[in-house]
Amino acid sequence: MKPRGVEIKTFRVIENEEKFGEVLTAPFVFVLKKPTYVVLKTSIPQTSEKTYLYLPQVDTSYFEIYANEKLIGTYGFPNKTAHIWYQPLLYTIPEGTKEIKLKIWGIYELGIEFIPYLIDESQKTKFLVLEFLTNKFLLISIGSFVALSIILLMLSRNVHNIKRKKIYFSFFLASVFGTLWLFDLVPFQSMGTVFSMLLLRKIFVASIYFGFAFLIRGTMLDITEIKPYLGKALLYIDYFAGFLMLSVPSMYYLEIFTNYFSVVLILNSLFFLALSYKSKIIVNILTSTLFFLTVLNDSTTLFLNYSNEFLSSCGVFAVFLGFSYTVIREYRFMVREIRLTHKKSLKDKLTSAFNRGIIDLTTFSPSDTVVFVDLNDLKTINDTYGHKKGDEVLVNFVESVRKNIRSNDLIIRMGGDEFLIVLRNCPLEKAKEIMKKISENYEKSSDIKPSFSWGISKFKSSFEETIEEVDKKMYEMKSKFKSKK
Repeated sequence: MKPRGVEIKTFRVIENEEKFGEVLTAPFVFVLKKPTYVVLKTSIPQTSEKTYLYLPQVDTSYFEIYANEKLIGTYGFPNKTAHIWYQPLLYTIPEGTKEIKLKIWGIYELGIEFIPYLIDESQKTKFLVLEFLTNKFLLISIGSFVALSIILLMLSRNVHNIKRKKIYFSFFLASVFGTLWLFDLVPFQSMGTVFSMLLLRKIFVASIYFGFAFLIRGTMLDITEIKPYLGKALLYIDYFAGFLMLSVPSMYYLEIFTNYFSVVLILNSLFFLALSYKSKIIVNILTSTLFFLTVLNDSTTLFLNYSNEFLSSCGVFAVFLGFSYTVIREYRFMVREIRLTHKKSLKDKLTSAFNRGIIDLTTFSPSDTVVFVDLNDLKTINDTYGHKKGDEVLVNFVESVRKNIRSNDLIIRMGGDEFLIVLRNCPLEKAKEIMKKISENYEKSSDIKPSFSWGISKFKSSFEETIEEVDKKMYEMKSKFKSKK
């Protein structure tokens, strides 16, 4: 992010000239075989306004800045194992400063990757924006991936399909390794000793390759149309690159291998870009395209060793969005599956009426009318015509009810030949008319002209009280039916 201000390109080398020469022109970066430092000086124009030294990107393990030989700022601790190469720095320059001196230490890399600027107050916003993108946004990405990892782990443990379990566990591991890799972009004031710094950086750098490997593994399980030899070849290349990074003996070789193997990252992102276009899912296409472009930018920057802003955190956040979309789709599928299973558990298999389980999930209202039904002579029908005919009579009754009630009304099989009908917000007289129509339809549903007895009441203060009332009325009707026979 280029500000308006005075460019500071040329620096005089006043210590370690034998290694770096007498003059250095920004941008410059040196890959180091062993830790070293350089001291630079440059003159700056004097101004009465408040000014800042804006350093878009410095590769250093410890950094000091002096104004007229007075220390005005540092980065890192005296053990000189800081890790910063991705974030901008900003230092206030005291009024009357004629000369700036920079002391830059490096363990595996040392340099100023972008031209520094002297800027005024109006240009601080550009620093703040870049600092947000390379620091705060990076932390947001890490937090998002941690949350995503937890969700993917929960999905892998809760889905019933074994294949889906493997897919989501692979995606969980990919997300974990992706999170670890992002820590390589985080600025550390100190990483302990040189050994611990090497160990941590090897883990961080290797994680991107392991992350891609598990992402490919999960994708190959999920999308069976992938030609296996392509995915497997890339999978083994990622494993090889990851273990190679873990085995390097020094920071120098880690940096060299990281630069050369950046081509593998392009192949990975290109592979997933092709898959996203094959899937024809717009969200996947957009996020994969953004990810590919950021990886292409960062990998070519590393491989060709030229100055350019790294966009990895933006690309990784795009991957997070793609993952999130996948998780949301899976969640919706699981919810539908659970709802369907739950709905099936509340249905009577023979008649498709609700069973008694629906009662506990139902909220009744005083405006509801409740009808208790007992089919007449079902046992006699079973004994005379067989159970097949008895089942037919039960199914016919439910169908007769459904033809005459609304979608929000309920038909519940209480057990055997007993049913409960709940007519929502229905006046008593209207409910009686409905029951007469049901009775007529039911009688016409079979050549044996089946019938039923029923009791009706408005919903009372409780379900139990209402059932007691309608049950009593139903038995009164049944007694009259039996006395007529």
